Amino acid sequence: MRETLYIRLRDSALDAATPFRVDGAAPGGTRVSRLGDVLDECAGRRVVVFVPGTDVRLAQAAVPARQASKALLAIPYALEDQLADDVETVHFALGARLAGGEWPVAAVSKARLEAWLEPFRTRGTRIDLLLPESLCLPLPGDGRWSVLMETELATVRSAAFGGFVCRSDDLPTYLDLADPERTLGLQIITPRDVATDFSALGRSVDVVPEFGAALDALVRHHQAANAINLLQGDYAPASDMRRAWLPWRRAAVLAAACLLVLAIGGVVDLLRIGAAADAQVEANLQRFRQLFPGQTRVEAINLDSMIAAELRRLQGGDDTGLLFLMQRFAAGMNASKGLSLRGLQWRDNALYLNMTGTDLQTLETLRAWFGQQTDVAMEVESANAGSSGVQIRLKLTAVS
Repeated sequence: MRETLYIRLRDSALDAATPFRVDGAAPGGTRVSRLGDVLDECAGRRVVVFVPGTDVRLAQAAVPARQASKALLAIPYALEDQLADDVETVHFALGARLAGGEWPVAAVSKARLEAWLEPFRTRGTRIDLLLPESLCLPLPGDGRWSVLMETELATVRSAAFGGFVCRSDDLPTYLDLADPERTLGLQIITPRDVATDFSALGRSVDVVPEFGAALDALVRHHQAANAINLLQGDYAPASDMRRAWLPWRRAAVLAAACLLVLAIGGVVDLLRIGAAADAQVEANLQRFRQLFPGQTRVEAINLDSMIAAELRRLQGGDDTGLLFLMQRFAAGMNASKGLSLRGLQWRDNALYLNMTGTDLQTLETLRAWFGQQTDVAMEVESANAGSSGVQIRLKLTAVS
């Protein structure tokens, strides 16, 4: 039976202290060594790498595609309004399709993913599984969420394919945002060197302190069927050969295209012009559907008049529409320092806003301001801490 090398990757520098363990005929505990030395242990072994949940955004997307390859074409744009970054700079990976038809999604910056993979590529080492730590904790059940509590960070698994990461000191606030009624209990997994007094959480707590290191807990509880391997699409192990062939394939395609143009140049030009015109019409229709998702019947011939009608509706003089909510949001931003707007969407008479904050206190200040208003309601849909601050998604609705 082939041994498995587990690595907890926190830093991609070859001299970075890296926790690892080898499991096989004689399982061992976690050790720590330089990443360069750990890579020397990979030869002949199955390699499983755990990466920080702070850099991986978990979501679910409902798209009609039943095949993962087709779903991946639509999912980036279905989640576009939930992401702070341009979808072209983000890598998406899918879990198994859920019974309700939704696809579990893990999204990570391509730059971050490339940084994780670089030392392994340099050594010619193949990774079998690259897993976000948030999905390697016990599945929640019986009214309890799973928490990996460390000195600096707390990693929470709140659903089969959902969770978040925050500073340990901020965990009570994050839990109250997600479960303000405090109906949920916690199963807390903690290494032996972390304090186990969690009375300040004000919740039912079951502490599991039998692990010597966090990696031991991740190894024990991760299950491939209930996680998402980030190595999909262009990053799948099987695509290594395709990437090596890619420069030659492009040259071959270019040569074939040149021959085709020489043979039927005039016809190709006409077809290209027609295709470009059709593509532009379709692009206009798609953009209209994104801007006005409530319109289900869209016709290219009437597109100008439909846009004019939607604009008149948005600019109406009532106190419940888009302009009203934008004005109230602007007032709230003026009263709350440290927040930045990254994107917004108007849908179903509600204003959805993607924002970043310097810390969790900025969100609390904004919540307090809206809590004093009687004509508008604010709902926090998500708040995730990362290396660049807090990623926030809000929903504003008018109160009649």
